[in-house]
Amino acid sequence: MNAEAIALNPTRLVIAAILGLVILLFLIIKCKVQAMIAILVGAISIGLFAGMPAQDIITAVNDGIGNTLKGIALLVGLGSMFGAILEVSGGAQTLAVSMVRWFGDKKAAWALGITGLVIAMPVFFDAGLIILIPLVLIILDSITGVVPALSFLQPIFGFLGEPFVALLIATIAAMLVLGVKHGYSMEELEKIMTKSLEPTGLILLVTACGGVLRYVLQYSGLGDLIGNAVAAASLPLVVLAFLVAALVRICVGSATVAMTMAAGIVSAIPGISELSPLYLACVTAAVAGGATVCSHFNDSGFWLVKSLVGMDEKTTLKTWTIMETLVGTTGFLVALVISFFA
Repeated sequence: MNAEAIALNPTRLVIAAILGLVILLFLIIKCKVQAMIAILVGAISIGLFAGMPAQDIITAVNDGIGNTLKGIALLVGLGSMFGAILEVSGGAQTLAVSMVRWFGDKKAAWALGITGLVIAMPVFFDAGLIILIPLVLIILDSITGVVPALSFLQPIFGFLGEPFVALLIATIAAMLVLGVKHGYSMEELEKIMTKSLEPTGLILLVTACGGVLRYVLQYSGLGDLIGNAVAAASLPLVVLAFLVAALVRICVGSATVAMTMAAGIVSAIPGISELSPLYLACVTAAVAGGATVCSHFNDSGFWLVKSLVGMDEKTTLKTWTIMETLVGTTGFLVALVISFFA
């Protein structure tokens, strides 16, 4: 089965999605069931209630696990090892403590928030250099892809700028510069890096199950149902773009699906090619804003943040979900105001 949704009864589909999410929330919040089990039960319940064929539910589960893990598994693993080396070498502590000392205890949150930006000063040279490696490689990949004179370098930096390759290079550099150079043996580094991988199994599995929920909702056709219903309303194009992306994001969980759905609907509207570039930019920003809001249980990113930071579900909803919603809504409002003058 491909990503195209199957034809199901719209009313039954909406009811199934609501019931499945209620079951998921009940299992996690009231019954304290492990998140991985709760998400799988909720996702499968949605498929069964909606009337999806059993084979299609199985396909959605397999695709959700596989497609989610292939995008993050190496990054989470390499990132955990990279972070462990940065921690034991003292690089991370040096950055954080210095920033807090400069800003003061009352502004510690601001200090920690921009710690990652202050990495090029001489006192932070080793740690700063290592942190910059993956960023520089990825940026060079982007530059060679858009600058014709550098196109001959694109194959090289296209490979080196691939996120997992860039992070692998940075991790190896960290082993040598921040590890061996600071007196750690390769055996000690191996133990440090192996221990850092212990929590990644749970993180990856919970995140992958969030991807399962997304794919069940996507394959059931809920995204198409919501998008087409909103598109039928008479609304300003910027508002329409935001609402379609936001509703699909809330229902399906995938920002990519939300942006794709909203972009597809908006691009099919007659006369859109005659709009000014500035107005089209506002529409694009509205789509991005709508696809950002309300990250919750059906978003694999929600579970990734929850697991990495070590928060429970309620706290993640109160922090991550609200933050994402504020970011997306603010972007939309700015785009809406600018569109009045476009």
